[in-house]
Amino acid sequence: MTTRLAWLADRLVALDEARVSVLDLGLRSGLGVFETLRADTIDGARRMLAPEQHRDRLIAGALRLGIATPADASSLAATFDTALTALLAHVDAVPSHDPHGHGGVVLRCTLTAGSPEQSDAWPLAAAGRPLLIVTYHPAPALPLPPASAVTVAARRWPADVKSTSYVASLLATREARARGAEVALLCDGEEILESAEGNVFAIVDDILCTPAADGRLLDGVTRSLVLAAAEKYGFPTRVGPVTREELQRSERAFTTSAVQCIRSLDGVDGVGIDGSPHPMVSALWEALRPH
Repeated sequence: MTTRLAWLADRLVALDEARVSVLDLGLRSGLGVFETLRADTIDGARRMLAPEQHRDRLIAGALRLGIATPADASSLAATFDTALTALLAHVDAVPSHDPHGHGGVVLRCTLTAGSPEQSDAWPLAAAGRPLLIVTYHPAPALPLPPASAVTVAARRWPADVKSTSYVASLLATREARARGAEVALLCDGEEILESAEGNVFAIVDDILCTPAADGRLLDGVTRSLVLAAAEKYGFPTRVGPVTREELQRSERAFTTSAVQCIRSLDGVDGVGIDGSPHPMVSALWEALRPH
């Protein structure tokens, strides 16, 4: 049996031997950022959707949180690229690591503030070297079936950074499942912000609508790709407030994320939404498919 590997700091290591310090500030304080990418095998070649955008957002988030400095940016970018290339080469060399047999893997890239240089100081400060960790996991086959959703009064903070402080999303998803739904939609009053794992779109009166990235939600990479594709195809769009009532009466509604791409919703808070194929959604799906 071939050892499963992970990327830790600057090299590949055996997964069961990967160790992170108990003083790591990502572990202790949630001071970290992450990106999740999907890599599929298409026509015999490995394809990822917008890896550069994910890399750049990871570094921007690290700069925003003080995990890294501008002087670190180029070396972090190079390490990120090296890590993904090395880990995917490992996956491709061991087909048994893809138990579903469709060639898809999820790459989880985490960048923490690392361990402080002075371990005996209090409070612990982010003065160490950023730590990059990349693991891989089986990806779900696409497309996923339509999902039911419920609204949850919750917000992440800072919402515009993909931070490892993910408890708001986890608790929202737990509440959704307790209420018999699969997807949690975070909301601010009657406004829909995002899902616990991605962004939200709705086709309302033949217009593709999505909440604005106004600091209350994450501007997802897949969200940006969908909006770019909509512009390319000439689809009318509206970026601004989307209410629960609009979502419930929409012709179609869906969430977007790097792992699930586009996932249709077939109901919100018990009100049914048509989850069958729609020409606009089908065109957006095709635009997102790695070539």
